Amino acid sequence: MPPKKKSRTTRSAKNVQASQDSKGRQSTSGAVTRPTGRVLRGRRGSLKDLPEMPTDILNEIFSYLHPTDLLSLVRTNKAFCRFLLDPRNVRMWRVCREGAQDIPPLPPFLSETAFAHLLFAPFCHGCGKSPVHKVMWIWFTRYCRQCLEEKRGYIRSYPPFLEGVPDREILVKGKGQFSEILSLINPSDGNYCYQRHNNYHIPQLERFLAEWNAAESSEARKGLYEKQKALIVEMRKHERVLEKWWERRQEDRSDELNAVRRQRFSEICKRLEDAGWGQELARLRGTSEGKAALRSVHTLYQPTKLTDKAFETVLRQMEGLLTDTRNTLEQEKRRAKLVKRVKVFEQAVEAHYVQVPRNPRMLCRPRFGDLIFEPEVEALFTGPNADGLTVADFAPIIPTLGSRWEERIKEKLRAMVKAQVEGIPDDKDPLDLAVALFACPGCHVDRSLRYPDILAHYCLRYHHLVPKTPYGQDIKAATSKMGSSCIRFSVHGVQDTLIVDGKQFLTVLGMSPATTTWDELAKENVLFRRKQCRCYSGDDHCGAYTWDAALHKSRRKKEYDAWRPVTPQELEAISILGVPLRPTIHNMGYRTDWHCGLCINWSGNGDNVEKHLKEKHQLENVKQCVEDGTVFMHPCEITERRPIPLPHVAEIQ
Repeated sequence: MPPKKKSRTTRSAKNVQASQDSKGRQSTSGAVTRPTGRVLRGRRGSLKDLPEMPTDILNEIFSYLHPTDLLSLVRTNKAFCRFLLDPRNVRMWRVCREGAQDIPPLPPFLSETAFAHLLFAPFCHGCGKSPVHKVMWIWFTRYCRQCLEEKRGYIRSYPPFLEGVPDREILVKGKGQFSEILSLINPSDGNYCYQRHNNYHIPQLERFLAEWNAAESSEARKGLYEKQKALIVEMRKHERVLEKWWERRQEDRSDELNAVRRQRFSEICKRLEDAGWGQELARLRGTSEGKAALRSVHTLYQPTKLTDKAFETVLRQMEGLLTDTRNTLEQEKRRAKLVKRVKVFEQAVEAHYVQVPRNPRMLCRPRFGDLIFEPEVEALFTGPNADGLTVADFAPIIPTLGSRWEERIKEKLRAMVKAQVEGIPDDKDPLDLAVALFACPGCHVDRSLRYPDILAHYCLRYHHLVPKTPYGQDIKAATSKMGSSCIRFSVHGVQDTLIVDGKQFLTVLGMSPATTTWDELAKENVLFRRKQCRCYSGDDHCGAYTWDAALHKSRRKKEYDAWRPVTPQELEAISILGVPLRPTIHNMGYRTDWHCGLCINWSGNGDNVEKHLKEKHQLENVKQCVEDGTVFMHPCEITERRPIPLPHVAEIQ
């Protein structure tokens, strides 16, 4: 192939070589190529003759510049440094300062160049390190951390700099007087032992002591003292002005950067919406968690103009967050639909098990949380017709699901009874036995539970037995959003201590724990009474007790041989006395839970029951409502401990 053509140039090789320097080289096309590979357009040295221009022209040029521009020119080369720092050209600095807006007036103890360097040059006044953004306005200096430690001291109870100082009594007029001649940080009288108080500027003290020692007489030192006092007052006045200006400038700069950040964020949001991430972005901006996640993406809020390349970087960084948010939105939509299905299923379960008039057995039923994780329900919830489910779709499967649920619980309870009672005949259900009493692990009172009443016990529904499957987690989230929960009934933790004690009690009384049933004791009206009176104890009574009430009274001290069955004569006395065996609203505690049989789900206690019957159903005879079952107690309420009054044991004997 033919060789590449060379570019044409009008400059000679000699001129090209002359334009080279130690930091870069001039290309043949007139462009400057630096070692970094960056090509700079234009001619080098175009401003080198600027210091040679007439002063009036320079003043006119510099009147359009800012002091920061002059500081940049000072650091350009030695020619500009000598020219701009020449005391004869101080007017240029003053013109720039006066031409700039909102710069405080020049303090009389600073030069124009020193003032500009203090305000706008981020260099340490000790070592020249940069950047140093914090200004010690009280000392009119910028120090890095290391230089600050070297340039400051603190006044002790007796400052060492007073040793050998002539006319020391002029300086020491009392405690705390050094603040008149030194710019102190945290001036405090009496706190000379702590380095955070009475901090002074070492160079300031050295300059003052040098002038003090150089003074020839006491009168000269007194004059120097007054002059230093006036200087400190002037410095404090300008310190307050400059500090307020600096704070205002920082606020303006912060507002400016915030405006750039907001503009950048708005543009990023618009581009993301155009890219199809509008819903995800709205979700992130509308929640506290989303806002926190957006704040963690630092490229969103950089105070720079957004470019196409920068947006690609932002999109890469936010891709994971946006994808997760999209998945969350899809999950919420799925769970929102699931809420509607769960409500329909709950209505179907309640419609099958609860009808008016209600009875206590309707409370001993499964809730929707007990059946919702069955395979049949999951198949309907996740099937193709899930969005159009109705109560009729669930009605055919609920009886089967309910029977299966109850049978599982019965098998667990039967196993507990069989484990403690041996020799139970095959034709007897262990749950029908008199000893089939179960203790709740969560109740604070000594409570006995029987089947099926145990199915309505509140404490056994605190287990969140939710399968750790996607369907299970969706159901859990959906029911929580409903304000309900998918808490399931569980006999986990149910105790068999009452079975063991009941077995021992019946054995002592001469009854068989394996054959004696609860119905036999109830039909034959078998009651129990203490052999000896214990009315003196205050919480006991020598009346007649039902089987489980007698068991509760004696199981703490295991005194089963202190009881006997009630005699026929005592049973006849009970019938003659006409003692009401059925509890009423007024002879039960005010916290007893009563349910209305004429309502689907009403319950209350105390006087609320009587008020409900009168206002809702216009029923005045509350006692009759209890007798006919219009209102009934919760099956798990404690009623068996109340004794049936009988003549005193001593009177019978």
